[in-house]
Amino acid sequence: MARNLVALGLLTAFSVATGTTGLAQNRTSVAAATLRVAAGDSTRAGAVLLDSVRVTSSRANSISADSARKAREVDVAREAFAYGGGGRDPFVSLINSDKSGPEIGELQLVGVYENLQTPSRSVVVLREKIGGKRHKLWAGDRLGRLQLVQIRPKDAVFVIQDFGIERRETLSLRKQEDATP
Repeated sequence: MARNLVALGLLTAFSVATGTTGLAQNRTSVAAATLRVAAGDSTRAGAVLLDSVRVTSSRANSISADSARKAREVDVAREAFAYGGGGRDPFVSLINSDKSGPEIGELQLVGVYENLQTPSRSVVVLREKIGGKRHKLWAGDRLGRLQLVQIRPKDAVFVIQDFGIERRETLSLRKQEDATP
């Protein structure tokens, strides 16, 4: 029983000294020392075991020095990020003034040409109050955020889309008396 405890103590001392367990060379050294302990020569077995521990620990030190040297030699590559210039500029307004077109208040209904045989061919003529630009629209046409929905004999009905909300506005022909003072 005492011999088994000595062998167990030597095995523990050996694995602590080398810092490793389970290697084939460690197993053979411990097995040889255990056999000597079982034979009754505990002092000599301990000396053999300690010598093999020194050899194994010096080998472990050289292996750790080699691995430390290799670790220093490894180049560390940094990740590089590149973004293409195809994205939208975040500082530019989402509302494009070119695509927004004139507002309903900036337009004046100049004429309505109604086709009684084919209502889809009816046309309205609008003029911008500032600049005087003329627009000719059929039912269903868009002018910026405005969409012409219906053409009546004396007015035009538009649907205006403001940020997902739709509202209806009507432009009517002005009477000649209102135009002249």
